[in-house]
Amino acid sequence: MGDRPKKDETAWKEKTPGPRSGSTRKKVPSDNSGEQSKKPTGAAKAKAADVPNGRKASSKSKSKPPAILSHSTTGAAKSPVSVRKKDAQDATAGARSKPSKSTGCLPPRGQGASSAVAPPLRAAPPRPKRQNASLQDVASDLRLRAKDVSKAVEEVNPLIDSLIREIQKHPLFSGVERLATGSYYEKVKISKADEFDIMLKMPISRIKLELFGDSGAFYQVSFGRGHAADPLADCVDKSGNLSARMMLEKLRSHIKKTVKCLEGMDISIKRKQSGSPAVTLIIKRPDGDLSVDIVLALEVEKQSWPPSTKHGLAIQRWLGTKVRLGYRFSPFYLVAKSTIDKQKMAADTWRISFSHVEKAILKNHGNSKTCCEKDGQKCCRKNCLKLMKHLLEQLKKEHEKKLEQFCSYHVKNVVFHAFVKHPEDNHWQPENLDTCFETLIKDFLSSLREGNLPHFFIPSFNLFGSEYIDVGTLKFLADEIEYQQNNKFPIFF
Repeated sequence: MGDRPKKDETAWKEKTPGPRSGSTRKKVPSDNSGEQSKKPTGAAKAKAADVPNGRKASSKSKSKPPAILSHSTTGAAKSPVSVRKKDAQDATAGARSKPSKSTGCLPPRGQGASSAVAPPLRAAPPRPKRQNASLQDVASDLRLRAKDVSKAVEEVNPLIDSLIREIQKHPLFSGVERLATGSYYEKVKISKADEFDIMLKMPISRIKLELFGDSGAFYQVSFGRGHAADPLADCVDKSGNLSARMMLEKLRSHIKKTVKCLEGMDISIKRKQSGSPAVTLIIKRPDGDLSVDIVLALEVEKQSWPPSTKHGLAIQRWLGTKVRLGYRFSPFYLVAKSTIDKQKMAADTWRISFSHVEKAILKNHGNSKTCCEKDGQKCCRKNCLKLMKHLLEQLKKEHEKKLEQFCSYHVKNVVFHAFVKHPEDNHWQPENLDTCFETLIKDFLSSLREGNLPHFFIPSFNLFGSEYIDVGTLKFLADEIEYQQNNKFPIFF
């Protein structure tokens, strides 16, 4: 694995009275212990000399990862310091005049101590927001503030209501209705109330589904008799299939016209993303933009779920057989999502969606009926999901291009499978957050290393299949998560 890019941190340096000779030295942040540093003993120096050149602990060793030592003039190991470019230049100049002592910073991965040229100093991870911060503290910081949520909802709801009224004026979309889905409505949205997912469901009946590919998730839709005069006939392709592309393009065009007529709001439409089933609106605001994903979905009623879902949603031991049957008798949805055919070309298909069931599961997620209710026992299931989403989100910020194929839905599937493996509420008690989170990390790493993450509702659909994410990218994310795990998740602080 290559060198990790430097984080954008504020470097600092402060002059302090030095030794009797009048020289100056850098002041490094203390560990807030209040005790004065002492000169390093021989044992401490020996320990410093044993610090490995790689940043990641050996996978064969179960010992704790080595600490990053501070400058030798400070004595005991302390928090790492960030260094300005000028510091690096001074260090280069000083190397020509006087040999310097150990910098105390680990060289980048892949460079050993025997290198002829000293490697540049690596920026240290940011310091924790609070001393001795825990995973519970991080989860609390991710909680949305009611004030921010209320303000965002006040802006989004009128917009969506206006849009739906205008969309319904189009003959093709006259029957659409709103179905709120996504992380905000599932109460697992993290950090900011700035993203909303709105599903526009369109009831449809008497359709034929033809499975496309081997995943069990993608279909082509055609009609039975009696649909010749149906408005949907305008979106039927030459093969007699209802074209997801045509319908999505008509919806996008109609939303563009509607947005232009709205007054008092600065709204733009995000450029079309290849393969995305959503039309994304960006609402400009002084205190941060809002993003609204509008997804068109065909609501298939009075029709059994496809055979590929037969062994999915295995929640019998967790939520019960009756609950599972109730979900399976509910409608299912098809969203305009393309996939890749045998010639590696994008195919005009519909993907089956169970976002409404996912929302219901997260709302009533306990093995006992009163889990997380006002007077019931609390659990850490949702906090675990939030932490996993936060981890992936932060890593994607660092490696945007490399990890763009991953999304929060991958994390959600890992977590749902863990809920099934550990159905008892006692396993997910709030005080077990660290242990439960560690279990989820191990499960996620295992799925990444093996290249296998079965869809929670469609077991035959491997979300980590090579046709969707290449093996090298899976390994890259696994290495990044393993590094975070070995170093107590510095990316959280």
